[in-house]
Amino acid sequence: MNLADLSASIGAADSARAAEQLDSALDASLLSLPPTRMAVDARGLPLGILAVLATVFYLSWAQNFVVPLLVGIVISYTLNPLVTWLEAIKIPRVVGTVIVMGSVIGAGPQATQQATGCALDRSKRQSLRSLVSNSLA
Repeated sequence: MNLADLSASIGAADSARAAEQLDSALDASLLSLPPTRMAVDARGLPLGILAVLATVFYLSWAQNFVVPLLVGIVISYTLNPLVTWLEAIKIPRVVGTVIVMGSVIGAGPQATQQATGCALDRSKRQSLRSLVSNSLA
């Protein structure tokens, strides 16, 4: 038996002993745990209610700031893949951001006009239907 085989067998025996000791210590610690009881703090519920009320009051007070902030965050997360794609095709990030924001701002009035045009067309159709149904009745 050479030196390498001897050290390998000693290492294996040591690791097996360490694993047995770890298993026995782990089993003993699991058996010796006391039964747990939930500690109930009587002040927890009223403090939680006050915290929720304070948060609601704060958000209603700060809605002129918080709502636009959250809308801006949602818009930035939504448009980030487009800016990243423009960056991948070798357009600088600032220029890509200007392009994307210009497109969004330019498309806003067009989308508004389309939406109001559809709504006006619908109301005209409904008024025409009511005229036709009133004249037939």
